[in-house]
Amino acid sequence: MITFTDIRLSFFLTIRYIRGAHKATTLLIVFVMLLTFLNLVVIGGLLQGIVEGSFKSLREYAIGDLLISNKEGVNGIKETQRVVNLLRENSSVKGISPRYYEQAIVTSEKDFFNVTNINEPRSFQSVNILGIFPEEEEFVTKLSTKIKAGSYFSSSYESNSILIGQALVKKYSPFGELALDVDVGDYVYMRIGNATDFQKFYIKGILRAKSQNIDNFIIMPQRTLRYYAKNDIESASQIAVRLADKSLDEKVKSDLLLQGAGKYAKVQTLNEAVGSFLDQIRTTFVLIGLVVGGIGLIVASITIFIIIYVTASSRQVYIGILKGIGITEHTIRLSYIWYALFYALIGCVVGLLILQFVLRPYFLANPLDFPFSDGILYAPWDSVFTRVGVILFVTFWAGLIPASLILRKPAIDAIMGR
Repeated sequence: MITFTDIRLSFFLTIRYIRGAHKATTLLIVFVMLLTFLNLVVIGGLLQGIVEGSFKSLREYAIGDLLISNKEGVNGIKETQRVVNLLRENSSVKGISPRYYEQAIVTSEKDFFNVTNINEPRSFQSVNILGIFPEEEEFVTKLSTKIKAGSYFSSSYESNSILIGQALVKKYSPFGELALDVDVGDYVYMRIGNATDFQKFYIKGILRAKSQNIDNFIIMPQRTLRYYAKNDIESASQIAVRLADKSLDEKVKSDLLLQGAGKYAKVQTLNEAVGSFLDQIRTTFVLIGLVVGGIGLIVASITIFIIIYVTASSRQVYIGILKGIGITEHTIRLSYIWYALFYALIGCVVGLLILQFVLRPYFLANPLDFPFSDGILYAPWDSVFTRVGVILFVTFWAGLIPASLILRKPAIDAIMGR
């Protein structure tokens, strides 16, 4: 049975071990534990941050906190104005942005006119058009912050200006030759919806939101789309919703369904709108992070095991004397456990300081530039402290086992060096 005296004496012995240890050895062990902490927290955090960054981009710049869309098999949101009124009446709704979708055929001005052979077909592409209320869209998704080149729509009505997603522009697109050879300031010709003739449009800006909902679309003011589509678009295809508190998404969804919005449209939270694909990627990255971190944890525990074993083995005579003068095995065993935990605790504390004051600010200011997201360091504190607990738990056993092995030897044999 471990007594208070055992605990007090074990702390005293541990302090003696630490004072007597070589400084370079101490620093090396602390460094190993620091790397173990960073391996567990940062590697997994960066991998998961790729997916979290994608979710953040979708929430902030494409979908919003809630997405109202047309029901399957129905063209547009029926009773759009009624749904809009329900949203405006909800105190948790901060802003809404109705959107109108249409398809179009587009080509660059050069391809439209520069045909040397009358029988040569022009290079046309099928694209999706997104008609928006520029000011409302800006309030909900801050779309202007995702302009890669050029500028956003001004407050005045710009009838023939468009924004074009980077995936449609050869200069920026990963699809290369399949994209349009245009840039800001150029013109394109489009035939929208049921129209029979092409219209000329000015490229005002190029968007890079790292979201297929934006980067694969041409965006224009909704009145321009409705004017040129020639099919009398009345119903919005989507309504992006920004909430005062994103954690209220399920509650607001339930309220809307109770008020009858489900009769006219599909009401989805961000997770529902995105689907299970990103969740599956997130789970995969979490597992990869745990495997990589787990390997580092095993290496660190073996390192601690060896250090404690070698330290205790080199002090067998000292241990034998301690046992001979009445110091219990519990006290000696505890002293080596505290000794191992000291290294782990110092390494974790240094790691926490680096995480909070170096890594978090750095990756917040310099997110990793992936094609589909801005990778962030995702390390919530509950997850961080769970990993610290795992490190301390493993270190506890890495100190206990070698100490117990050494203590098996009788005191007289230890003193005599047998």
